[in-house]
Amino acid sequence: MTDDSLRPAAEALYLALKDDPFYAALEAVADRPDGPREAMLRYYLASMAEAERFGLLSLAPGKARGAAIWWLPQPPAIRDEKAVAQQAALQAAIGSRGRALYNRICAFMSDASADLTAQGDWYLSILGLHPDDQGQGLGRALIEPMIARADAEGAATYLETFVPRNHAFYRRLGYREAGAFTEPETDSRYSLMRRPAGG
Repeated sequence: MTDDSLRPAAEALYLALKDDPFYAALEAVADRPDGPREAMLRYYLASMAEAERFGLLSLAPGKARGAAIWWLPQPPAIRDEKAVAQQAALQAAIGSRGRALYNRICAFMSDASADLTAQGDWYLSILGLHPDDQGQGLGRALIEPMIARADAEGAATYLETFVPRNHAFYRRLGYREAGAFTEPETDSRYSLMRRPAGG
């Protein structure tokens, strides 16, 4: 899909996640001449393009605006290709400071998750709906097909959230908190939630 066709989903993700400490921190240091908001829109567009190439991208059903971005286990050569593509996309979207901060936060979170997840797990990296489309069951409709697909393949899934009110939503889908941590760059608490295959 093109950037133009994905722009409404990117704008929805921006509005849904702008107060999340992770994304707020990236926006605060993004260094683009057209401003931090545009930097974050480009970040979400790049993330969706990356998911189409290396993972799974689900767009909100019907006329709703939003997306879910999943990363799936990949062989080493594909992981290396993804890492190179990701760094170039981050540099283009949010600049050097944004890319460096992203890498520091993700390194901490990756280390924290190492003993709580398995190599074959699917990772729900980003989920967001436009605020006007929230509270209508659309978030569930957005991710349930991917959960069912993971179940069919015998894969557990996991996610990280900095927003405590999200816990109840994920619990209804079968996720349970596997660990909680304070991320040092944002000085914010987040939870890792995991769902075994089959719920």
